[in-house]
Amino acid sequence: MAAKQNKLAFLSMPAPASYVAGLGRGASGFTTRSDIGPAREGPSAEAVAEAQARRGEEPEVDPEQFQDPDNEYGLFAGTTYEQDDEEADKIYDAVDQSMDSRRRARREARENEELVQHRAERPKIQQQFADLKRGLSVVTDQEWESIPEVGNLTRKKRRKNERTFVVPDSVIVGDRGKTEYENSLDTRQQQESTLWVLASKLEELDGKSIKARAILEKGRLVNPANEILWAESVGVEERSGGAAQAKAVLSRGLQECATSGLLWSMAIWAEPRPARKSRSVDALKKSKDNAIVTCTVARLFWAERKIEKARQWFSRSVATEQDRVLGDHWAWWLKFERQHGTPEHVAEVVKQCIAAEPHRGPVWQSIAKDDKNVGKGMRDILELVAEALH
Repeated sequence: MAAKQNKLAFLSMPAPASYVAGLGRGASGFTTRSDIGPAREGPSAEAVAEAQARRGEEPEVDPEQFQDPDNEYGLFAGTTYEQDDEEADKIYDAVDQSMDSRRRARREARENEELVQHRAERPKIQQQFADLKRGLSVVTDQEWESIPEVGNLTRKKRRKNERTFVVPDSVIVGDRGKTEYENSLDTRQQQESTLWVLASKLEELDGKSIKARAILEKGRLVNPANEILWAESVGVEERSGGAAQAKAVLSRGLQECATSGLLWSMAIWAEPRPARKSRSVDALKKSKDNAIVTCTVARLFWAERKIEKARQWFSRSVATEQDRVLGDHWAWWLKFERQHGTPEHVAEVVKQCIAAEPHRGPVWQSIAKDDKNVGKGMRDILELVAEALH
């Protein structure tokens, strides 16, 4: 039986003379330091000069080699630094320091002379009026008071005289709740917002939307936390055809009035239908138990055909004494029961509404204050408001 051939025998074989490792991968021949031996220092200047003398050549001398006094590098590179060289360097350093001190003393003396001469030629203002200031010591108080005041003839902006006043206690007490949030406006805020809103509506009816927008913006500067002014500003932008601008104003209003149920309700309806549910969750977190947001959520359940949930949320929107005066919510509930409820449900809503005597809400107030509806009862007003809602 033949012996088994060793497949790795080539590893111990010498390489061919023209072999280059990695030639198949694109490598080429190269030379290493082991091939040429260790590096050797070149011949010294003396060896070069001696070789040139043997060959009869004159040494090449650069005439500009030692002409630069600042370039002394390499002049003594081939010599040995001995003790006498060190002593010479110390002597040179001492001479340089002595010369520097002499030059410094001369320079300082010259500068002092120039300064004295300059002050003698151009004295300061205090020195020029020194004798006159000494003469002011004999001026009496009556003479000082009789001196007229000189007007400010310069073009510089004069500083205003600051005046201070005592802050009333009412302002201090009212400033305590500046950082607090409320879900409702007081009577004074409603009256102020009504004036701004009416002024903007008059301009808008006259076709001056820009002026109406400016009036509301000025009103928001005076009352930045008034949700009615923000809501009316959003309405002006929507009626002007600027949906993107209306959304921007609404987002700014939510920053100023973070717990406003009115603005959160408008934000819910401003979203597309698939995103309204998630937006309503944010509204409930920010303005908890707000009647306007609760009624909006009930209308969302109504649109999704969730009748029982919608009925529960409509009931929650008029649950408290403060919310029972919102006539628009009663009208929405009545309209819902007429479509999906029984006659008993409709009668119960009407009965509770009459007992609550609502008088608030934009649609309710516009219909109740109409001259055509003077003298009508609560039931008739409720029917008219339910028909006007859409």
